[in-house]
Amino acid sequence: MNCFIIYLFLLSNFVCTQLHAIIIIQVSPPRSLSTCFLRMMQERGDFQIMNEPFIAAFCKTHGDAPKFRPESFCTADQVKEAIWYKAKQGSNLFVKDMSCAVLDALTVDDALLSCPEVYFIALIRNPHHALISFYKKILVLDGGTRVRNFNKMADCFGYKEMYELIKVLKQHARNGVILTLSEDLEINPHAAVRRICEHCGIEFKPESLSWSPLGADFTGVEEWHEGKIAKATHFWHGDAINSTGFIALPSYHVDRYGDPTFSEIKSLYDRTLCMRAYGENKRYYDLIVKECGA
Repeated sequence: MNCFIIYLFLLSNFVCTQLHAIIIIQVSPPRSLSTCFLRMMQERGDFQIMNEPFIAAFCKTHGDAPKFRPESFCTADQVKEAIWYKAKQGSNLFVKDMSCAVLDALTVDDALLSCPEVYFIALIRNPHHALISFYKKILVLDGGTRVRNFNKMADCFGYKEMYELIKVLKQHARNGVILTLSEDLEINPHAAVRRICEHCGIEFKPESLSWSPLGADFTGVEEWHEGKIAKATHFWHGDAINSTGFIALPSYHVDRYGDPTFSEIKSLYDRTLCMRAYGENKRYYDLIVKECGA
C-alpha cells in the first residue's frame, strides 16, 4: 500500500511538471450562471474551453446517454486524460461542470488536486431561485403540466454534492477553492471576476465582461468541446448562448417573513415537493456560505 501511495505521488508530480499552462475547473449546481461565466472565459481568448465533460461521463455511467454525442466522454478517466493532454500542449484550459459529476470523478489523491497549476472555482446561487429555474426546465421536458420524476430531479440538484466537494477541495486541493455567489456576478461582475482572477493568478480583462450572441447555428463542438447534441445544448444553455453579458437573474415570490412560497409552481403536488427539496438543499447552501464565505 505504501509503495502504491508513493507511486501515485510521483505520478502526480510528473504530470504537473509537464504543464506550462493553467487549468481552471469551475463547479456548480445547475442554473447558477455557470455558462455565462464560461462565455466570459471564452471571450478572454486565452483559454481553451471544455463544457461539462464530466457530466457526459456521469450520465453515461448512470444510463442516461441519449442527449450526448457518440464521441463524448464515457468515463471520468477519459475526461482527465483529455484535460492533461490539452494542458500539456501549453494552452490554458477552463473546464465547467456540475458538482455531482465532479464529486463522482475526484478522489482525495487525484493529481488534479495536488497540481499547483490547477485552480477550483465554486459557484452557487440561492437554491430557492435555482430550484424554480431548474424545475421549469424539467417541466418543459416532461410536457408542461407537472414533473413526472421529481425525486430524480431533486437528487441531481447538487447542493449536498457541492458541500461534500468543497470539503474535499478545502482539505486536499493545492490551491484550495474560491467560492462565488451567482448573485455577485449579476450585481457586480467586475468585482466578482477580478477577485477570481486574483485567486487564479491570471490577468483580469474587463473587456471580457461583454460578448456577442453565438446564434442559432452554434453547436459548441469546436468552441466548447461540447459533448451534448445541439438540441440539448441550446435547451440547457440557450440563454447564455444568446447573452451579451452576465444576465439578470429572476427573483421569485417570498412571504412577509422572506420565506419562499413557490407560488409560481401551478401543481400543488409539485409545489410541495419543491418546498421539500428546497429545505434539503438550503441546509447545504447555508453550510457552504458559512464555512467558505463569499
